[in-house]
Amino acid sequence: MNFFTDLPEKYLPLVKELQPGELEKQLIPLNANMWKIENYEEFLKERRALIAKAINQLIEELPFEETKTVQIEELLQRNEDQTLEFKATLRYDLITHNVNKELEKACLKEVCGFMNADGGTVLVGVSDDKKIEGLERDYKTLPKNNWDGFQNHLINLIESKIGNFFQKFILYEFPKLEGKEICQITVFHSTEPAYYEKGLNQQFFVRFGNSTRELSVEEANKYIQERWNQK
Repeated sequence: MNFFTDLPEKYLPLVKELQPGELEKQLIPLNANMWKIENYEEFLKERRALIAKAINQLIEELPFEETKTVQIEELLQRNEDQTLEFKATLRYDLITHNVNKELEKACLKEVCGFMNADGGTVLVGVSDDKKIEGLERDYKTLPKNNWDGFQNHLINLIESKIGNFFQKFILYEFPKLEGKEICQITVFHSTEPAYYEKGLNQQFFVRFGNSTRELSVEEANKYIQERWNQK
């Protein structure tokens, strides 16, 4: 059996049998009907629900002081620092007026950096000079033009670029400022190292002061060993 070419309905039963609990860990729906290619949309809907449930469960299990999100007014009185980053948009390029996936990477880089440090908040829809840009331009680039479509897109980005395991360390809120919705992404420190991208293109980011930096392989290995006691 080849996991790279076989259909999910063929290889997922084998994963379930040979690696008990692995599907649950990866938040894969256990209803075998959803593993069929014709039920892919239903599979995605159910998986999003499982991811949301896992996030809410983590929040309930953490101490209240740690999970309480900082009030938006308080955040806007601060400058970017060890636990705060502003992003004017998620994917809409204010210069070219087109979708720019490098902007998405920049946002996910901050998420990784916070998870690998002490947690923090990314405010999307707020520029570096604290101007409230809102999310309307980002919304228009998505199939579903509202906060729900925006959140689903972020969840999908996290899944493809960082991994579903890390969804539980992220909380999304959509407060309104000056009549505009922004996205407040609260990131908790992770119990495992978080990498951007998979395979040979892995990058390891850590938040230092008011910037997020990529560590070399040697630096990352040392940091991971010291922080998580991993070699």
